[in-house]
Amino acid sequence: LRNLIGSMTPGTEVTIKFVRNKKVHEEKVKLQAPTGKSAQSDYGYEYEGMHVEPVTPQFRNSTGIPKDIEGVYVAKLKDKSSAQKAGIIEGDVIIQVEDKEIHDIESFKSAVKGFGKKRIYFYRRGMILVVAL
Repeated sequence: LRNLIGSMTPGTEVTIKFVRNKKVHEEKVKLQAPTGKSAQSDYGYEYEGMHVEPVTPQFRNSTGIPKDIEGVYVAKLKDKSSAQKAGIIEGDVIIQVEDKEIHDIESFKSAVKGFGKKRIYFYRRGMILVVAL
């Protein structure tokens, strides 16, 4: 069951049947990413309450991000998440985690693997900022 649920995208609504006190019960539930952990979605990646996506030409043009800035951008941010509490906002472009430069979703996934806080460098309105997350 854990592997089956783990292969599904957070936000998916599923119906679960289970037996309790010799009776069959059925409940609809909405799957969520484990708190404080990473979860993959259809497009992008979720980490510490922020959903990041690749920087596309469309995103770059609409926000004025310079061509020399590479990384992933924060597309969505969960309210009261670790990322929000650290000061990250939607639209920030994550360019580096610890000493690893971020070029795409795969390099971001690799950089955030493991436990413990990490220094995350991001681009916001012409500035490079850093937080521990």
